[in-house]
Amino acid sequence: MKKKLLAVAMAASMTFGTAAALPQAAFTDTYLTASATFEEGDFKFEISADSEAMVVSYIGSGGDVVIPKTAGGKTVTRIYSGTFYKNESVTSVTVPDTINRIDSSAFDSCYNVKKITLPDSLPQIEYNTFSSCYSLESINIPKSVTKIGDWAFLYCYALDSVALPTGLKSIGYSSFAFCTSLKSITLPSGLEEIGNNAFYSCPAMKSVTIPEGLRALDDQAFGYKWDSINKEIVKDEDFRIYGGINTLAEEYAQGEGFEFVARAAGKNRFATAAEISRSMRTKPSVVFLANGMNYADALAGVPIAKSMNAPILLTNTDTLPAETLAEIKRLGAKNVILLGGKDVISDKVVGTLKANGCNTDRIEGADRFETAVKIAKTFNPSPSDVFFVYGFNFADALSVGAAAGKMGAPIIYLRTDGTIDKATAAYLADLKKQGCVSNAYVIGGEKVISKDMMNKAGSALGVTPKRISGANRYETCINVNKTFANLFKSKGVSIAKGLDFPDALAGGVLAASLEAPILLADKALQSTQKEYLKPKKPNLFYVLGGTNAVPDKLVNEVAAASK
Repeated sequence: MKKKLLAVAMAASMTFGTAAALPQAAFTDTYLTASATFEEGDFKFEISADSEAMVVSYIGSGGDVVIPKTAGGKTVTRIYSGTFYKNESVTSVTVPDTINRIDSSAFDSCYNVKKITLPDSLPQIEYNTFSSCYSLESINIPKSVTKIGDWAFLYCYALDSVALPTGLKSIGYSSFAFCTSLKSITLPSGLEEIGNNAFYSCPAMKSVTIPEGLRALDDQAFGYKWDSINKEIVKDEDFRIYGGINTLAEEYAQGEGFEFVARAAGKNRFATAAEISRSMRTKPSVVFLANGMNYADALAGVPIAKSMNAPILLTNTDTLPAETLAEIKRLGAKNVILLGGKDVISDKVVGTLKANGCNTDRIEGADRFETAVKIAKTFNPSPSDVFFVYGFNFADALSVGAAAGKMGAPIIYLRTDGTIDKATAAYLADLKKQGCVSNAYVIGGEKVISKDMMNKAGSALGVTPKRISGANRYETCINVNKTFANLFKSKGVSIAKGLDFPDALAGGVLAASLEAPILLADKALQSTQKEYLKPKKPNLFYVLGGTNAVPDKLVNEVAAASK
């Protein structure tokens, strides 16, 4: 609340101009120890105790101004506070590379200056240095700058683009406030702090990507403006935050109520699974490894992975992808559990893992049905809920992965018709004997799991299953989400490609952790999906996969349907 009150006070004071908010006394924040004062060309200089020349006043006629490198036989190293204060005749300024300090308010209220060229010799930009340069259209922030001070570019109305250096660490309080033409800003990855109201009242800026290394982000830094008519702060309802999952970017978006988009994506399915793992922000001692070209064992493994807060990474049958190995090393995980037999993950992969210091274990059965049963027995031998899905297509298992993971419920495979396979029948008989299962769910319509097979599974288990289905995989997914809405309490949805399995597979554990249900989508949303999104009104969108899998256009459509 204190910051918000400060913001209101600041906005009110701004209506009277910078001079009212920042008095002339601000120019005396640094002190000269001069040995001589002289005029040369268009400037007045003083010689410092270090025998260097400092610009203290501009006395020229204006236009395009070039500050000299030397004066009075001395190197010019500093521009003093207020040197160009309220000069309305200057249109551009070129600062030489001998300058290593520009004091606060040096260019304050140069209303007509359009361009200022700075050298790569400045360690920081002081507070209020360029404030109220109303006509300043662009400026280069030198690569040497690590800090931009408070009010540095306040009221630079014409400033429409700023390139920030990679070494920048801090952006101060209200540093770009009221830069009303600023359309976008690229924040460098090394940035650590963004002050309160840093980009306040920048209405042309509709989104920002916040780097993951940021440690401090004050409220109202983005997406707010001052309503001069009603004298109040107004939030831009259409402002969007981009950033990493479980980062300060997401925390800011949730705290301020802005739309948030995070994309976990890599150059291929193996790299995407690794990025999803990174997004979980956990350091598990174990990871699960599944074949990236075969969905069955991995999908059955989502609940067990969620129970251990461990990621599912992907591999080829005979070779371990570099992206997967790199993620295992980053996690520091020493134990890898393989999902499936040697025909899906061979001993060659095991050899690579052992050569890199990993212990391995394997959960396998004679086929996908038995493997699913063994996975179920391993992580939860006495479940209260069980999910049945068709064993020869991934769509329904993708739909239920997050819910199963959240509930700790096994995913068991069935055929369309015929008899229940031997391993599954024995497992269901054991659960029936225990009497532990209260609810069973069949996911998908009668074309994938017939009514007869559903009844057989229910009889073997000793409960009456409930069928959750839809006209297609997308509607089935929506109906699963509706059925288990109480599990997904966040304001988020996880968006994944519906016509392929790897991203939603690896993302199932993440979606369960985020309490953000999976939304399977492809080229465009269907009407049932839009009907689901509108009352839910999610504003956190977790995208699983790259733009080839989930295009930005589709993400925007999901966001639009959520309003």
